[in-house]
Amino acid sequence: MTQSQVLEFVRNQCKNGGLAKADDALHYFKVMIRLNPLPSTPIFIQLLGAAVRMKHYAIAIHMIERMDSMAISRNLYVLSILINCLSHMKMSDPGFSVLTKMFKLGVEPSVVTLNTLLNGLCEEGKTARALTLVEEMWGKGFKVDDFTCGVMVKRLCRSGNTSTAVRFMRDMEEKGCELNVVMCSTIIDSYCKEGLAAQGCPPNGVMYGIIIRALLEDGQKARAMLLLGEMVEKGFSEDASTAKFLGASANSTLES
Repeated sequence: MTQSQVLEFVRNQCKNGGLAKADDALHYFKVMIRLNPLPSTPIFIQLLGAAVRMKHYAIAIHMIERMDSMAISRNLYVLSILINCLSHMKMSDPGFSVLTKMFKLGVEPSVVTLNTLLNGLCEEGKTARALTLVEEMWGKGFKVDDFTCGVMVKRLCRSGNTSTAVRFMRDMEEKGCELNVVMCSTIIDSYCKEGLAAQGCPPNGVMYGIIIRALLEDGQKARAMLLLGEMVEKGFSEDASTAKFLGASANSTLES
């Protein structure tokens, strides 16, 4: 077979799920690195991507290490795949090293890459470091998206840090990250299951505001009004965001 035929065969295998076994990916990689001249980086990326889709993370890392030793370009896609693999294998520390290398090479990671590393940190229970990464993302000008906020809220609530999750959501909301039903529902569920009072942290105006907005967003107006009454009884008043939601809800009720 000619080189073009070999590469076309590999591409088809990648597209058609021909890498069911980890050894398959490694075999095609060895075939490719024996070619002269070496194939271009995109075909290696295609093989790496196919291996990752089949969850052959260790094999993908091995292939990237070989590529590095052969001076095959480590561009954004290759390094992002490496971080993805390391994160799935709960190896966030080496993932941070790769991130540092990206900055040194002048390769700017995407928000998706940063979110992958963030998710890996959360899966390893390194919540404090994950929060630090979010702050660093903001500091470097990356716009934190709903996925970022959702991952952090879910991890904080799972680890019993509901009050921290509320503060985080409030901070992200002020920075322009819109709350969604999933995030707010996570807060509500955690509040109901654990109770902030049981954590030695009774609900404050911020917590009430978050939950009321979540209930309104989820269409639970009656429950939101009951909670609003409770909030007022405890001496708290709604903030601007909550007032806006209440106003919008009232207008919606009048129009319907």
